[in-house]
Amino acid sequence: MKAHSQGIVSDLLGMSGREKAYAKERIRLLAEARQRRADELAIASPWQWISVNWEIEREVRAKLEKKFPSWALYAARERW
Repeated sequence: MKAHSQGIVSDLLGMSGREKAYAKERIRLLAEARQRRADELAIASPWQWISVNWEIEREVRAKLEKKFPSWALYAARERW
């Protein structure tokens, strides 16, 4: 594939064309969720801490799936 090709591109994970926006949104959602549950994380035992972080990850993944569906194709184009 040429470096400057245009069109619909999908890699194995379906992330081409959305990687930067996806990564920024994931960081933002994780920060918000950790902020909301900061008190709970501060007093949690190691096992509770793992459980709370697991719940945060599930919440973030669900929100990301709504915004960036894995079944959708994304156009990846270089701006001229």
